[in-house]
Amino acid sequence: MTMRNKIWYRIVIWLLLISSLILLLYLSPTLIKPDNLAADDFGHFWAAGWLTIHGQNPYDPSLIMEMPYQVARLPGMLNPPWALPLVMILGWLSYPVSRMIWLLGNIAILIICAEWLWRIYKGSPRARWLAWILVFTFTPAIAALQKGQFTPLVLFGLVGFLRVITQSNTETSPRNHPWQMSVIGGCMLALIAIKPQMLYLFWLAYLLWCLQNRNWRIPFLGGSVVVLGTGLAMIFDHSIIAQYLQNITNFPLSEWATPTIGSYLRQIFGLEKFWLQFIPPGLGCIWFLYYWFRKRNAWRWEVELPLLLLVSMLTSPYSWTYDLIVVLPAIIFAAVKIHTHFEQRVLDGTDIFIIVLYGVFNILNIILHTRLNEFWFGWLSPMLLVWYLFANKRSSFISTEAVA
Repeated sequence: MTMRNKIWYRIVIWLLLISSLILLLYLSPTLIKPDNLAADDFGHFWAAGWLTIHGQNPYDPSLIMEMPYQVARLPGMLNPPWALPLVMILGWLSYPVSRMIWLLGNIAILIICAEWLWRIYKGSPRARWLAWILVFTFTPAIAALQKGQFTPLVLFGLVGFLRVITQSNTETSPRNHPWQMSVIGGCMLALIAIKPQMLYLFWLAYLLWCLQNRNWRIPFLGGSVVVLGTGLAMIFDHSIIAQYLQNITNFPLSEWATPTIGSYLRQIFGLEKFWLQFIPPGLGCIWFLYYWFRKRNAWRWEVELPLLLLVSMLTSPYSWTYDLIVVLPAIIFAAVKIHTHFEQRVLDGTDIFIIVLYGVFNILNIILHTRLNEFWFGWLSPMLLVWYLFANKRSSFISTEAVA
């Protein structure tokens, strides 16, 4: 690497470090004084947990609106019943204390995911701090922390699943890895199922992969965890399933202006045409089936998952910008490749451009969110996909060039 490139690399790293410091300073009042936490999405979860353990309907918006701290707004919690045991634990505590625990827990989850992803993609142990910086400068991750969302747990499920699968591939065949690994994998699938609509291509890929490998142990255990979680909630509220179905019927997804392609199609051709919301997922399934039949015999989850997540989020029928936290495997995967270029002394202006572009769309996202509502951020998901494809193509070119 030339001296000029080395200087540019250090400048970029210092800029990322400064950004991380600014983020920590921004969050510090929240970390020190939980009473300063504003009303956010976590209010729905805390209120639902409190109502469940007191035998009341956790999906009733009128009950949630009567909760103290003015923590929730309509329509209340929309996550399925098997997610309730997670918030029931917090429902025993006061809102400020539980909000603090939730925030610190999600920060810990992001740190663990950063560490695991860096190892899965065989990043240099000396540079794993880069994964921390990337995670805490990724604006969807910041938004998920601010809103107290469930999506860090979904990310944890994805990364944990990836860790189980990659370990089983190195130790034994997918059908014969130890039961304890299968149990962990099943728990991770249950976490991913908290928001199933976002990652529909993951579920399709996993179904086909299980059919091909005749491996049903992990999905069986995952289904068992879902049933167990739902049953635990039903101990406190026997009508929990009917109440959940009634809530999503009263507040259908058609009422929400999400930053998705389907919402834009409805805006153009008519809001009453809800079926337009499902054209992108349909096209996503067609693309995936073609992709699967090309890759199925050499399928490696750690390699294929990043693109799968990006396309799934791009074509999802219902998602928000903070949900894009689940594409962090793609961010870390690309970062490991770029850092490898640096270690191999092949880092050049293209890599610097990729790094700067990552900073640009994160800065744009956080600035524009102060002026615009969520509906206008449909550009973020396709930009992330293009960025990843560009970074991946650059890496492939370098690898081919190095072999030649």
